[in-house]
Parts: sequence; structure tokens; C-alpha cells
Amino acid sequence: MSESKAIAKQLKQVAKVNQRGLANAEYAVGIVGVITFGGILIKLLKDPSFQKLLWDLIQWLLELIMKMLPM
Repeated sequence: MSESKAIAKQLKQVAKVNQRGLANAEYAVGIVGVITFGGILIKLLKDPSFQKLLWDLIQWLLELIMKMLPM
């Protein structure tokens, strides 16, 4: 095997290792994002004014659906 082919093979191996590390970093960023979103969602759902807004929206949607159903 020529020296240039050996170097190319080593570079490919190094690139594969770097890709694994990058994938782990991407997963970590994704997990942090999901946890942050979950925390915000929990905070919103505990807020009484947001609960009322959500309940009013659900009632409005149910009334709309009931009006659309054939009697």
C-alpha cells in the first residue's frame, strides 16, 4: 500500500471518530432543548390565566364541532 493511501485511510478513520463525537453533541443539544421546552410548558400549564385560556379554547372547539354534526 502506498504512503498516500495509508494516510487517506487514517484520515477517514479520524473523520469517523469525529462524526461520532459530533452526533453525541447534537443529541446533547437536542436533549437540552426538549428539557427547556418541557419546563416552559409546565410553567405555562400551572398558570391560572393560561389554564382559563386553554379551557375556553377547548370549549369553543367542542361547541364548533357540535354545531357541525348532523342532527
